[in-house]
Amino acid sequence: MPITKHNYLVQDVNEIPRIVKEAFHIASTGRPGPVLIDIPKDVQLAEFTGSFEVELDLPGYKPTLRGHPKQIERALDALEKAERPILMVGGGAQHAHAELLTFAEKTGLPVITTLMGLGAFPGNHPCGLGCRGCTAPWPPTGPSTMRT
Repeated sequence: MPITKHNYLVQDVNEIPRIVKEAFHIASTGRPGPVLIDIPKDVQLAEFTGSFEVELDLPGYKPTLRGHPKQIERALDALEKAERPILMVGGGAQHAHAELLTFAEKTGLPVITTLMGLGAFPGNHPCGLGCRGCTAPWPPTGPSTMRT
């Protein structure tokens, strides 16, 4: 499973303005997500002779704004078959906190958040387990940690 929404490897210093413009566009449209721009040392040290005025040209990029019914069905199927399902919520949920709350309440699934997901789910909700990470206590305790 990819960690970034898209990634670039800059091979020419003069490509940087175009790549940065594309990366910000991709990161902020459709389902928001991180875009990696890898700039090798030789490119970092090269002299820039290009222009910062670039046109955005992504003819094949058409972000999906609605979930595909079969993919949604597969995800629900996986949740139903899971022995101990849990919702791990990241920063993308900041744009869908009402939908997340409705889904968690209908399913009764426990919800943990990443640092970027803090605030997407109420911290005092019975399904909420708070933020989990390298500094958070583990295992989680409390009545909502396991589905019965």
